[in-house]
Amino acid sequence: MEPIIYYGMYLLMAFAVAIGFVLVVGGTLHLGVKRPDGFLIYMFVPMVIAIAIGTLASGRNLGFSEDMLPELAEGGGAVAKWVQRLTSLFLLAASVQQITTFALAKRQINTPRVLMAAFVGFWICSVALPAIFGTRPVFSHEYAYALVIGFAAMLTTEKGALRTIVWARNALIVFMGAGLLVLAVKKSMVLAPYLTGFIPGFKYRYYGLSSGPNAIGPLAVLTLICIWCSPFTQRWLQNFAWVVAAVTLVLAQSRTSWIAAVLCLVVLLFVQQKGKPKGLGLGLQHKEFTQSALLGVMILVVAAMFVLISGAFDAKVEKFFETRMGNDLLTLTGRTEIWAVAFREWQRSPVFGYGPAMWDPYHRFQIGYASAFHAHNQFVNVLAVSGVVGMISFLIYLLVLVKRLIPRYAAFGGLPAALVVLMAVRSVSEVPISLHSFGSESMFHVLLLMLVSAAPIQKARMSCVGQNSKKATQDFRLRDV
Repeated sequence: MEPIIYYGMYLLMAFAVAIGFVLVVGGTLHLGVKRPDGFLIYMFVPMVIAIAIGTLASGRNLGFSEDMLPELAEGGGAVAKWVQRLTSLFLLAASVQQITTFALAKRQINTPRVLMAAFVGFWICSVALPAIFGTRPVFSHEYAYALVIGFAAMLTTEKGALRTIVWARNALIVFMGAGLLVLAVKKSMVLAPYLTGFIPGFKYRYYGLSSGPNAIGPLAVLTLICIWCSPFTQRWLQNFAWVVAAVTLVLAQSRTSWIAAVLCLVVLLFVQQKGKPKGLGLGLQHKEFTQSALLGVMILVVAAMFVLISGAFDAKVEKFFETRMGNDLLTLTGRTEIWAVAFREWQRSPVFGYGPAMWDPYHRFQIGYASAFHAHNQFVNVLAVSGVVGMISFLIYLLVLVKRLIPRYAAFGGLPAALVVLMAVRSVSEVPISLHSFGSESMFHVLLLMLVSAAPIQKARMSCVGQNSKKATQDFRLRDV
């Protein structure tokens, strides 16, 4: 009798959820008639709200030593889980509305059909097939989230992409401002001890309202890019946004994010100068500065040679590698051990890999790495999770994505090009492109799909820092909310 009641309640709940989802989608379709750009353009708003609530509801305390922080950054609680579920429901409903509107449209212009095919193929080969034929077959409805949302993102219009950038900029500024406000009120929630930091006198790493420094750092870089390509109309608000994002980036002490920020700045300057290297101040008029810089480099090289010959450097190196920072450098903060686990799992199933369940709590318990949520490298992760089949599909997807990007790199003030650079730097130590789950890291990938799909081949009309196009500024301010 009890099994019958249990399964009956389960079916009743599933039916209620299905009916609710249909009503939500129906409502979005009805409202979508008045909103041709759809609701996916607001993606960043519910996602940053979910991240912030997850952190605030967790009541975390980072005021411990570095050795005691592996799991303290995770949010939790019933409130956070329900907010995450509602966020997923909103994104799915907005995506279904976008796809349905596209399917019912009489004219379908500028649709990236090749990119869509490559994206779906990548999902099939990296998620669906490994979930069936991998080392550990596992099925979950969450595996379809990235497929649906990513596919809908590629149906974004040019005007919708412009509005997405504005909403992303605004949501991220509020998110980072709230983190700095918490820093002033309860610093133990956002600051963790970091004795080997790079800021003199500041022995902490800033987490903000995200899960960690390596999560808030890239968001700060993305915020700076959005501020550059989509400046606020009020000067004081623009300056305030620069300060908030820059302070967040510096305090996070994320080295990869700092490198990404510098490279993104170079790309944006290049786009701003219309791709002319001489516009970056590298012409003959700076010959004396160039000669002085080269002379300085030569002096540093000679000094380094004398230090190496003297033998004093060897003792310093040995002493450095005995410290925690030196050990992290040798093992790339423990990533070499995680890579060894990833390659071992790939060798067990070279064709389809371990499957999308890799790095879940059960697998982390098996390998003994509680904080290993991925392989800490994009290509290694794809190979371990989905094998050779997934890797081939991933390379094809990248090729199609880059081919689509090249004639559109300068669109939206150069934001697609800068975003690609940010994701490329992230891919060295993180996994910015993953289709078996949808989380905060997925925002970068989905935004890139929106931009490269919606952008025309010619440069989009958007005001950019340093440009004097009054018409472009006026056109964009219509959507500057």
